[in-house]
Amino acid sequence: MRCSRLLPLLLALSASVAAEVRLATPATSDMADRELAEALQAAGSLERAAGAVNARVQLPQIVTLRYASCADANAWYQPEQGEVRICLSLARHLAALLATQVDDEAQMLEALDGALRFITLHELGHALVDVLQLPVTGREEDAVDQLAAWLLLAEGEGAGVLSAASVFGSELSGSDDLAAVHSLDRQRFFSLLCWVYGSDASRRDSLLADWSLPPERAAGCEEEYAQLGRSWQRLLAAHAPAAPESAPPAPGVGPDAGSESHASGSKSPDQNAGPAADGPVP
Repeated sequence: MRCSRLLPLLLALSASVAAEVRLATPATSDMADRELAEALQAAGSLERAAGAVNARVQLPQIVTLRYASCADANAWYQPEQGEVRICLSLARHLAALLATQVDDEAQMLEALDGALRFITLHELGHALVDVLQLPVTGREEDAVDQLAAWLLLAEGEGAGVLSAASVFGSELSGSDDLAAVHSLDRQRFFSLLCWVYGSDASRRDSLLADWSLPPERAAGCEEEYAQLGRSWQRLLAAHAPAAPESAPPAPGVGPDAGSESHASGSKSPDQNAGPAADGPVP
């Protein structure tokens, strides 16, 4: 392939790889946080959250995603830096909450993974609203809750959404501040249950019996989930990643192979990861 044909492909490839959600080195302040960050990185919660967004959206810029040492149990998106930070103190807070609701450490770690992915996708939702200039009617916090749940449920990760619901349903998890930018934690709890109910018929009996989803709310959950899915699909459709172009035929292959018998060979380029006002549990 001649250089004049290869250069535009390389430039296009470079641009598409560069503009994505990328994991960054944790910003830790002590050895205990450094060790926790390494363990959480190995578990892959942030990596999978980033992959869920990158699979559906072509970003116009890099958004970085990292664990960080913080004074509070929090997570937020920083628009000036284009960065989402997940506090290690938040991971500890979530683990303590979830440990009271499961039987063993393995179940706690699985629940922690789901809750962390939900919170990370929630914060990445703020990033998408910002960098893609997405329209939002109503509270942005509610909209990105919907996005986080939809992305998990689209991958069959209802258990992850229920892990997040467990956090919001805990008596220890939040406040009843009616002026807060988030919905009340109990409202978020029932909304997540509703969306799982609407997306997965196999879980419906359990959600009614074991999770206390009111039947009158459950009656509309299938349509509620379908509506939020349609809405987010439409919002993101214009920003979907471009389909990969077919590679040009290699020299010596194809109907005109004979005329290119003296052309030099070439290699195809390789293809290859003020803050929003969130509360103590995003």
